[in-house]
Amino acid sequence: MTCIVVVALLILAHIISDFYLQTSRMAREKNLSSYALLQHTIIGMGTAVILTLPYGNFSLLKVIAVLGLLHLIVDKSRAEFDKRHCRQRFESLLVDQMLHLLAIILSYPWLKGITPNLAIVDGIARYFWFVNYYPEIKQISESQLIVAITIICAVLINIRGVNFIVRLAIEKYGPDKPPDMYISSEFIGRLERSIILIFVLLESYNAIGLVFAAKSIARLKEFENRDFTQYYIIGTLASTLAAIVTGLCVKGVIILLR
Repeated sequence: MTCIVVVALLILAHIISDFYLQTSRMAREKNLSSYALLQHTIIGMGTAVILTLPYGNFSLLKVIAVLGLLHLIVDKSRAEFDKRHCRQRFESLLVDQMLHLLAIILSYPWLKGITPNLAIVDGIARYFWFVNYYPEIKQISESQLIVAITIICAVLINIRGVNFIVRLAIEKYGPDKPPDMYISSEFIGRLERSIILIFVLLESYNAIGLVFAAKSIARLKEFENRDFTQYYIIGTLASTLAAIVTGLCVKGVIILLR
């Protein structure tokens, strides 16, 4: 079970480094500069090392190093692909993320046998002394920890990661000149996905239709604009699908751990 916790932490580290620690400038420059690409890879590896610190040992560091190298190769390949096929950036992003996640999941056999490093755990416990006031934290099982990490991953993806996917989907399949409201739409999309994620976790699937209906009624007059209609449908369906899929993934993890 410990190795599954480590896999979950590595996925969380990937999400944080790819969607939160990677600035828009870095994302642009890594397609042009090997230095920016290397910088992004090092940030990702550093994030993985920090999050998996309680399980730190030489074997884990080797796995993180190999994952970092694979991440570098995949990102470099994607950058070269995007230069030649600029209209297929949506597909390249999906493939890029699937390959990163697949590499982390396939590292599972090499993570077997990893146990918490008690010396590091004790050091962290002394640093975060306030944990002693909440003994319930120490009683969290590994299965509960995996579920918590999975939920955090789903929330972080829906808050920021899905924005990039929706943006590229609209760029490819939407109108040539989308309405000038993308910033506000991004914020609304984050709220919408957060609500849908909660409904999926609560198994209140009928309520998802209410979110879609309420959003449509609020924008009813704007549907007279054909470009807006196309923009709205693609953006909303892509956003809703992402929230439902991530919610179902969390539900799947919960079911498997029962």
